[in-house]
Amino acid sequence: MTLATKSAPRVRRLTLSDFRSYAALDCRFESTIIALFGENGAGKTNLLEALSLFSPGRGLRRAELAECARRGGAGGFAVSIEVEADGATAQLGHGLTVDGERVFRMDRAPAASARAFADHVRVLWLTPAMDGLFAGPAGDRRRFLDRLALGVDAEHGARANRLERALR
Repeated sequence: MTLATKSAPRVRRLTLSDFRSYAALDCRFESTIIALFGENGAGKTNLLEALSLFSPGRGLRRAELAECARRGGAGGFAVSIEVEADGATAQLGHGLTVDGERVFRMDRAPAASARAFADHVRVLWLTPAMDGLFAGPAGDRRRFLDRLALGVDAEHGARANRLERALR
């Protein structure tokens, strides 16, 4: 008996439209390791935030989605990634319409939520601003561990929400 191993998903392309400081961007990634560098305010964190939107929740900065729309733009935004794993490619899209409606797409077809993306990519981050996670309240650590569990089990969020409601 042979066990098939799955390769780690890789983001091969990132496109942005009216997201934060980017009117438009189309980046292709060939390498497995990507380094972002540039002057302060160049938009490096904006790229990371765009990628973070493919996880359940409000993303890296926990900003209201309307804040992600480019100033001077139409009022909405779109973020798309191409993810490759095991030779297959999937296109995932996330955005906000001008009317304020949150939109999710998988291979250009509507998806119910960001949880649908978990079959293709899982995103987790730890930033220097989160240093209080280890010394702060236990609730912060539980939320981080819940986010970590979401990376492995997309249904964990629904169970955690039910537990929170029951505890209240």
